[in-house]
Amino acid sequence: MAMTPDISAITVTPDRVALLPRAIESRTPEDLSLERFEILVDDDASKHGTTAFVRVHFGTTPNLQILGAPRLGTSPGRDTPVADVLDSCSREG
Repeated sequence: MAMTPDISAITVTPDRVALLPRAIESRTPEDLSLERFEILVDDDASKHGTTAFVRVHFGTTPNLQILGAPRLGTSPGRDTPVADVLDSCSREG
């Protein structure tokens, strides 16, 4: 059974490919094991290759997940993954 990470770092990025490397790298804690955190990237229905960019450049990052959601904007984009994480936690415990 996979462990639930202690930390979920969420990046909502509608059409901001140029900012992604720094955003993702800044969410990688140096003092935590990979099992303790996850990085969630919501492409917010990006039309400029956000999902493809993440797959090419960060596809081997084991604790990174790409979430495809309809364009809702950054606030709902942040809330959607949080709601999913909270729902997952409530089913486990």
